[in-house]
Amino acid sequence: GLVETKFQGSAGAPQGVWLPARLERVLDGKTAHGVKIGDVRVNAGLAPETFDLARLGGAPPPAGLFQAAGALPATAGGPGRAVPVSPYPYLDAVGAPHPPYSTSPPTSGPRLAWIADWGAHRIPVPLELQTHNLEHGGVALQYNCPEGCPDLVERLETLARQHDLVLVAPYPWIQGRLALTAWGRIEILDAFDETRIRAFLDAYAGEDHHAEGGGLPEGTEAPALRAAH
Repeated sequence: GLVETKFQGSAGAPQGVWLPARLERVLDGKTAHGVKIGDVRVNAGLAPETFDLARLGGAPPPAGLFQAAGALPATAGGPGRAVPVSPYPYLDAVGAPHPPYSTSPPTSGPRLAWIADWGAHRIPVPLELQTHNLEHGGVALQYNCPEGCPDLVERLETLARQHDLVLVAPYPWIQGRLALTAWGRIEILDAFDETRIRAFLDAYAGEDHHAEGGGLPEGTEAPALRAAH
């Protein structure tokens, strides 16, 4: 079903930072549970960019979030392009400092200790969160539709309901319409292509990667990443 996190109201913390007053978890349009947010204390030593919401979309990605790289060549061993698996340490929070991701959206790299809810999301899933979902064998189907694309979203969600361990979410930083990602794999599409999306899901959804210590997915060779000039 459709899982949403909604923030209601607003309240000012002593340091002048405005934060939500209530958080609600909504499943298929019905409130599952809520949390009242109160007595908020903000560490005065935190840098202002800690509260930058650009990661949620609608703005260019922060500098240094992704490596500058050219197109990845096609590789054997399955659908999509193989991407070298980056080190993937645990992070304490979204926005914690970490090395840049090698692709946008990421296919490996630093991640949080928990994962996002599987299924459809109406707001972008933080990079540090979705990366951990991929490590668990997840596949992310993310779309870039600034003007809205309800028909495309419905088709993606229909495919997602036919598989376990799939995320569907908007994502503004794609050089195309769609991005399909799995651990160490990426495919960028300019339009909905059910055959290619199904092939990607069938190949990678459910393939757990916790036993890996780095390197490329089994059966692939490292493609050369070309630095942008």
